[in-house]
Amino acid sequence: MVLAADISNGEVGVAGTGTIDYSGEPLIKLGFAGTPMSASSLKRIWPALIVPEVREWVIERIEGGTLQRVDIGVNTLVKNLPRKGPPIPDDGLSVNIVANGVTVRPVDGLPPVHDADLKARVTGRTATVTIGQGIADTATGRKLTISDFSFEVPDTHQRPPPSRVKLKIDGPVPAAAEVMSSDRLSDVMATPIDPNTSKGTFSATINLGIPVVGGLTKENTSYTVTADLNGFAADKLVMNQKLEPMR
Repeated sequence: MVLAADISNGEVGVAGTGTIDYSGEPLIKLGFAGTPMSASSLKRIWPALIVPEVREWVIERIEGGTLQRVDIGVNTLVKNLPRKGPPIPDDGLSVNIVANGVTVRPVDGLPPVHDADLKARVTGRTATVTIGQGIADTATGRKLTISDFSFEVPDTHQRPPPSRVKLKIDGPVPAAAEVMSSDRLSDVMATPIDPNTSKGTFSATINLGIPVVGGLTKENTSYTVTADLNGFAADKLVMNQKLEPMR
């Protein structure tokens, strides 16, 4: 059986071909490519059977922006497609996405990252999303630069799939103090810093291990934070004493 599709409505353009071979166990081969479209359009056309956990991560966490390229290739047995079926072999699936100007919520407890360039690569067994650089605004309008972000699922066959998140954050100390006071990251800092009475700049690398599930808690999240401070000073840091940089 030969399949073909060429869909365009002015907002979404998708073209593809495929076959289903019934000479043995049903084998499906599909290839689809999309023209530039909005991120919301991608959510509508991403097939629900194709790596559903990663699809849900994209739907829940990526907003806005424009997809420059999206292509999906499938070459696997039909029985591998349902969520409860056998897993798709690593070479049985290929999804590639390139987007810019997107807004993404990469980690619970951190503000959304906007104006970001994003790339995603999915195979039958792995998934990787990377962001070169973007900007995050705290609740009070302080700005952070997010770079070298990666979200990796090394084995989508596990239930729930594990993931690794790594990102670098640069910005003023008050912005970091504001973010670190969130419920998710509050215990990283043994001694809280008041964002309104601190100054200086910082550069931090955050590594997290989290399962790809809907309800994330501190119990199922592991993380490490490595930070460098420059020109740091703060009031009310330890026993209400003022801390200033050494001269």
